Formats: sequence, structure tokens, C-alpha cells
Amino acid sequence: FLFARTVELTSDSVTQSTALFIFLKMAFSNNYLYAEFEKKKLFNLVAHVFKNENCYRGPGMLKAVLDVIFNGTMFNKKSHADEYQINERSELNIQNPSLLMTLLSNFNMFQLPDRSDASNLNLLFKSLKVATRESHPYKHINRQCLVEHGFYERIIEFCKIHLTSNSNAMSLPT
Repeated sequence: FLFARTVELTSDSVTQSTALFIFLKMAFSNNYLYAEFEKKKLFNLVAHVFKNENCYRGPGMLKAVLDVIFNGTMFNKKSHADEYQINERSELNIQNPSLLMTLLSNFNMFQLPDRSDASNLNLLFKSLKVATRESHPYKHINRQCLVEHGFYERIIEFCKIHLTSNSNAMSLPT
């Protein structure tokens, strides 16, 4: 419960995103911890912590989740505190597809109150684009992984919920 306590005690975005990364990395580090994570539905706890007004919901937090999904980072921090640039030549593979599916189901937790910030959505879509691009050496593995885990059905559902419904509408990245 390091992540929840960190959000409670600090408003520093880097500290919070690091705590989330450590929590998820540990949960996905071995089969026993992963089974406990799934059995106790601990991602629901993460989503609950995101509701706290002190919780930072910016791109750094999403980057922490994506770094666990890809088991590495394909993002470089820009000079600005909250902006990331994607490494278009990244050769990372999707290592934790179940976390990706859970992320899509719970993406509204990253939605900011003003709903005008598309940076989280942009970061998600760009990372998936890089992992499945034509020049990626393992594009077939990544694409097959997405098919096997029902990604395409989930992304259609995601778009219906978050991009078409007025009550949940998000801004599309440009």
C-alpha cells in the first residue's frame, strides 16, 4: 500500500508515479504476486487511489503503467516537467497484456477534471502505434499478443465509451 500512502503524503508527481511503478512492477514480477494481484483485484485499489484529490493523474503516472506493460520505457522526458517524447525506434514488446486490458477498462481514472488535456490519451495511442509499427522487428508478436487478449474488441468498447458519449467524452490528441 506504498502507492496509496505516497499519494496521501505528497503531491510530488515524480514520487507518486515512482511509487505506482514500483507497486505494479512488484505485482507483475512473479506468478505468486501476480495471482494475489488478480485475486484481490488490486487494480481496483489503484483506481480508488486515483480518485483522491491529491493524486497526480498526468502523463508521468500513465508512463509508469506503460513501462510495466512494456517492461521498459519508450519515453524520454522533455525539458518541461510533465511532457514526454516517444522513442519512435523503440523495440520493446508487450510483456503484460492483461495490464494493458485493465488499463483500457479503467482509463477514465486518468481523465483530468477539465477534460481538456489529451496528453494521456496521446501517450497511450503513440505507445501502441510504436509497438505495432511496420518497421518494428517484433511487430507480429505484439500484434498477435493484442489479438489473443481481445485488444481490438476492448479498444472499440473504449472508443464507444470515451470518445462518443457526451458524459465521458475525451479530447482526441492532435
